[in-house]
Amino acid sequence: MDLMCGKFQQDRSENLDEFFSAVGMPYLVRLMVCASKPSMEITKVGDKWTTKTMTLVRTSELSFTEGEKYVEKMSSGVELKNITEIKEDEMITKSTANDGQEATKVLKFSDKEMVMTLTHHTGVQAKRYFKRIEE
Repeated sequence: MDLMCGKFQQDRSENLDEFFSAVGMPYLVRLMVCASKPSMEITKVGDKWTTKTMTLVRTSELSFTEGEKYVEKMSSGVELKNITEIKEDEMITKSTANDGQEATKVLKFSDKEMVMTLTHHTGVQAKRYFKRIEE
């Protein structure tokens, strides 16, 4: 569990524009999102996990308990119904939007980085690579 907690800075990404296009994100918003290199902080207190994502434009914070359903409100106004499971060195979130679209986000952790794999139900996949920030 300690491996999952910490601060991370995005270093690079693969196929991000294609993924966000598949989920229906407007072109100009995709440009901004794909150009940003967010940082993330993941903490755990008791059973409650908190992920904080920071960009130059926005900071969002999301708290959840493993295995329990929760709602995530995206900046676009879309609401996702999520459930997150922890398996070894992975945090796996399955999301369903109000329009029925489904996606999975897998955060895989190591001593040096976190790799975020985003998979849309159509099979389109993207990756974001985050370096661990030492404190």
